[in-house]
Amino acid sequence: SVAPYFLSKVVAEAPVSAAVSALGGAALYPLVGLNRGKGKFERFVLTLVLEGLASGALGLFIGAVAPTTDTALALFPPFLVLMIVFNGFNIAEENTPRALRWIPKVSFIRWCSEGLAVNEFSGLRFSCKGARGPCCETGEQALERVSFGGSTVRGAAVAQAKLVGGLYVATLLVLRRSSPKFLRVEPPFGAPAAAAPSAAGAPHSVAWTAGAEASLQRVPFFVRGFARKRTEDYARGLADEGEGHDAGDILVTEEILLAAKEKQSSRGE
Repeated sequence: SVAPYFLSKVVAEAPVSAAVSALGGAALYPLVGLNRGKGKFERFVLTLVLEGLASGALGLFIGAVAPTTDTALALFPPFLVLMIVFNGFNIAEENTPRALRWIPKVSFIRWCSEGLAVNEFSGLRFSCKGARGPCCETGEQALERVSFGGSTVRGAAVAQAKLVGGLYVATLLVLRRSSPKFLRVEPPFGAPAAAAPSAAGAPHSVAWTAGAEASLQRVPFFVRGFARKRTEDYARGLADEGEGHDAGDILVTEEILLAAKEKQSSRGE
């Protein structure tokens, strides 16, 4: 089932993302000298945490929709560029072309920028003494100039939370529809591999020598399962081509592992 996989991924990654955002915000706040008003710091960190979760949720959604990893990596930057352009500071929402007015509403960068701006400027007062041009005497007036006059930190946080939830639901629906394939679970080091049918259909069990298993462990973990499967398939092919091989007689040695690797390299795999 896709749901347990997706839930475990979110539960594993979301706390890490939230912690990184919170730590970064906690370090940045005093260095920049932001507003020290009551509750300002807490709302600042919360806004950053929600932005990090929304960014991760968008990444999960694009990864679920894209057919390959390379496609997903290529799609993410254009999404970010659009969200930055329509973040509320560069182009006001009322000046956005009608066909693109949905972008600011789903831009977590827009909502994060809006929440941070409102949190920082609300309640501030400025001196206009000696000003040569238009001057804002209050933070609220400054927010009006960037179309954030009626915005609140709470409203921006709720919008980001809705984006996170919506992207999670959309990702789960896409995964259920596409029925993704999963890598098999690797047996513990030194444990015998489970029996599997050979290329010709005869059930051969495969065992690995200690040396071959040790060599396999030097392969990067994210391709180790692929290397094990290709090597065992190669060994079964050798067994099917030979004579007098009964079920259970396949043993993967370091020589077979090397030969399988050379064969894959010759094919450019």
